[in-house]
Amino acid sequence: MSYINVSDYKENMRSQQPEDFEVLAIWASEQIDAATNWQLRGSLANLDEFEAGQVKKAACIQVKWLEELGGMSALVTPAFSSMSLGKFTISMPAGAEEAGALCPLAKLCLSPTGLLHTGEVAK
Repeated sequence: MSYINVSDYKENMRSQQPEDFEVLAIWASEQIDAATNWQLRGSLANLDEFEAGQVKKAACIQVKWLEELGGMSALVTPAFSSMSLGKFTISMPAGAEEAGALCPLAKLCLSPTGLLHTGEVAK
């Protein structure tokens, strides 16, 4: 389940959606679920209008970030930035090793919602 649709993406990003939008939107939503400890579980129904809007913004930004990192290939690329074997070296684009992580700007959108709170209290 995706937290956004094409209309949400166009409204928030003021641009056309990526070619593989549907798949990226699903994975962006999965990454948001993981970052929020699955508090949403695919539904925005329990959020107020502001919180739902922030989740949608975060999902749009995450889709754009994934697109910039190479789309779906960024999600399935091995988690190393470079590897050498003798004289042969292979390197991944900068940031590609973080494709599984949540974009810092997406985290910023989620921070006022309280969804990133882990339940631990500082002493």
